[in-house]
Amino acid sequence: ALPISKVLNQAAHGFCNKPSASSLSALRSSWVQAMLAWETLAVLDFGPVETTNARFLFQFWPDPLNLVERKLASRIAGKNPDISAGQLAKASVAIQGLSAMEYLLFDDKVAKVRNYASRKHLCQILTATSGNLEANAVELNRLWKVDFAQRFYSLEVEKSHPGYFYLNLEK
Repeated sequence: ALPISKVLNQAAHGFCNKPSASSLSALRSSWVQAMLAWETLAVLDFGPVETTNARFLFQFWPDPLNLVERKLASRIAGKNPDISAGQLAKASVAIQGLSAMEYLLFDDKVAKVRNYASRKHLCQILTATSGNLEANAVELNRLWKVDFAQRFYSLEVEKSHPGYFYLNLEK
C-alpha cells in the first residue's frame, strides 16, 4: 500500500488534471485519511516531531488568529506569485500542511470545482502543498527510522541536539 501522503498528493494532482465533483470528493476523502493518520502521530510531541516542528508543520492548530486564511489570501487572490513547492516550503508553517489543504478543500469561498478549473494558480497552490506534505512525511519517517532510532538505541545522544534526551554517563 502507498503511504497516505503519496495517496493525498496523487489525489491532488488527479483533481487538478481533471477538476470534477467526483475527483474533488476523492481528494477530500484522501485528506480525511491523511488527517486521521496525522492525528495518531500528533500526540508524539518528542523526537523528530518536536525537533522539526512537525506538529505545526503538518497541522497548524489551534489557529485563533486565522493565520491559515490570512497567509493564503494573497496567493489565492493571485497577488502573491510565491506558490511553488519550494516557495511554500519557505513560507509560514500556517500554509504548509493539512490545515492549509483543509482550507483549500473545504472553505466555501475557495473549494469549488469551477474555481479550480478557471483559476489554475489554485491548483498550483494545492499541488505544491500536497507535494510539501509528502516530502515532509517522507523526511519525518526517515528521521524516526534512522536518526532518532540510532540516537535512542545507542544512548549516545548529542548535547548539542536540542529536543533529545541527554544522558550524562560521565557523572
